[in-house]
This record gives sequence, C-alpha cells and structure tokens, in this order.
Amino acid sequence: LNDGRAALLLGKVDQARGELTNAYGLYQEVIVSHAGTTLLPAARLGRAEVLALQGTPNDQMTADYEHLAKILTQPAAGAPAPKMISLKAVSDSLANNYSQYYAQGRYRSALEFLRLAKLLGQPETAVTAFRWAQAHEALANELRKQAQGGGSGADQKLEEANQEDAAAEDAEVRQARLAT
Repeated sequence: LNDGRAALLLGKVDQARGELTNAYGLYQEVIVSHAGTTLLPAARLGRAEVLALQGTPNDQMTADYEHLAKILTQPAAGAPAPKMISLKAVSDSLANNYSQYYAQGRYRSALEFLRLAKLLGQPETAVTAFRWAQAHEALANELRKQAQGGGSGADQKLEEANQEDAAAEDAEVRQARLAT
C-alpha cells in the first residue's frame, strides 16, 4: 500500500500545481493497481476532482462522487475504513466545484455538484439552500435570455425557465426557514 499512498500524494502535488494530466495518471494508476483496497476511494476522489478542474464533468466524475457518497454514508458491514479521505474532504470538494462552476456561469453543472453533495446526507443549511436558489435563479435567467432570441425551442426554454424559477422559490423558502 505504500506505493499507492505515494502515488496519491504525488497526484495531490501535481493537482495543486495544475499538472492535471499527470495527477489524473497517478490517480488512475492507484485505481487500477489498488482496486479493492482502502486507497481506492481517495484515488476516485482525486480523479473526480481532476475531471472537474479540467472543466470536463462527465459520467465518470459523477460515478466517482456517487460511489464516494455511498461508501462514506453507508459503509458495508465489516469493511475497513477508507484511507486518506473523509466525508468532509468530499463535501469540501463538491462545494469548491459548485463555486467554480457557478462563477463560470455553468449553472447546470453547478446544480449537479449540489445534487451530488446532497447524497452525502448532511443536513441542509441556510447556505446550501441559498446556493440552490442562486443557481436555479441564474439558470432561469440564462434560459429566458436564450428564449428572447426566438427561434426553435424558445417556448421550451421559457417553460424550463419557469421550472427553474419554481425551484429557486422553493429553495428560498427553505433558506428562510433554516435562517430563522
């Protein structure tokens, strides 16, 4: 396991330096060579973070985060605890990704990071409810702007904008309840 730990740490260093291709390779090496060990979850977190940092959230990234949520919130009976990872680390990763994607105006992806964070089973806070409201409202505004251009699909975009508005209002109500 020492070589796996070393590869994980080197992956983190490369990730911090912005050398994402190298980091991805190191995490992938741990995933392949240490499948079934307590290091696998940390490698899957690293891979998911690199995919998000590369601006390419995809099915693999989603599957990694979903797997992490499951093993950290519903561990198998008798299974050893994962090494070099925690529920807080996954939660922080998702919150950071949400912030990054929201700031870039990639609201659908930002909402996906919130959905993944919800799988961690942590109680909703006023801050998380605000994030939901903020992202739904921004997406609704974006869809409305797209619909104003007319053309095919304008009606569908307006309908979707109305659904996003309703989701934003729901999140605002939850935020108000949680803040008091």
